[in-house]
Amino acid sequence: MPYHFKPSETVTDAVKRIISEEIDSAVEQLKRTGNQRDEAVHEARKSLKKIRGMLRLIQPEVGRGFYKRENGLLRDVGRKLSEIRDAGAIIEVFDDLATRYQKELTPTAQGDVRRGLKKAKAETEKELKIDEVIRETIHALGEARQRLGGLRIDSDGWNTIASGFRKYYRLGRAAMERAGDEKTPEAYHEWRKRAKDHWYHVRLLEKSWDEKAGTYEGSLKELETTLGDDHNLVVLRQRLEKEPNLYGGHDPVQLWLGLIDRRAEELRGESGRIGSGVYCLKPRKREGEFARLWEVWKAENGKTAGPGIPRKSSNSAKIVQPRASRRAS
Repeated sequence: MPYHFKPSETVTDAVKRIISEEIDSAVEQLKRTGNQRDEAVHEARKSLKKIRGMLRLIQPEVGRGFYKRENGLLRDVGRKLSEIRDAGAIIEVFDDLATRYQKELTPTAQGDVRRGLKKAKAETEKELKIDEVIRETIHALGEARQRLGGLRIDSDGWNTIASGFRKYYRLGRAAMERAGDEKTPEAYHEWRKRAKDHWYHVRLLEKSWDEKAGTYEGSLKELETTLGDDHNLVVLRQRLEKEPNLYGGHDPVQLWLGLIDRRAEELRGESGRIGSGVYCLKPRKREGEFARLWEVWKAENGKTAGPGIPRKSSNSAKIVQPRASRRAS
């Protein structure tokens, strides 16, 4: 199920194919049961995010009204899945943190918090009526498949996606600067969302990449993961602060809050280093690099690149790479 454009397709055909495949994948995942359910919900949410990423790429072509309506419906479809997934993901975050700082923890401090998180997860799933949520989600996805199956974009070629590509790169760049200035969880979360959008857009162009573009995508993935880890720590912190007695009381909770803050500081420093490389170019220049890769790719496959691409030799299709970075240990 390739999440990328194919040289033989028009943009309209590619968009409809990818949306259809991701909806089918989400439905297939949600039909899994038992111990696989947590992972199935996670994979279904990823498919929904990929669809929304695609819609953002073509937003300037399909219009604000269409985008706002369809994105809102898909967001609502995924909202309850997010609540289910978050309850399980928080336990994974906790386990990763416990492994990292194991020498500083007592068995009691670790056990009390983990039992509390497991209890909270069970209560969330019971309250949400998970089987009912999944049935409703599958039905809503079927309706979305029908609606989006009739999508038509009048234009074709690079110009169809150029504005969307530039827009979400620009928004990510601005969000990075805002996060650096404000240093709030909300600002970092917004940056993560915009970085994810740009990552999806670069992935959609995978078949046109050269080696340097592949390296650039790897840095984007690392950035999104780092910002995601930071957000997960924010959610864990909120859970512990809201009901400290569920997690063993004041002392163990304060210990964990200190570890969370320490790790969050490391992650934010790392995201700043990665982001400064990813967003080192202005939006039009970054878009121009991928436009020329698209042109070379289409030419090599005997297709028309589409209007609006600066005509340069294939040797100019180079990506300015982010500076080398390492994940915080």
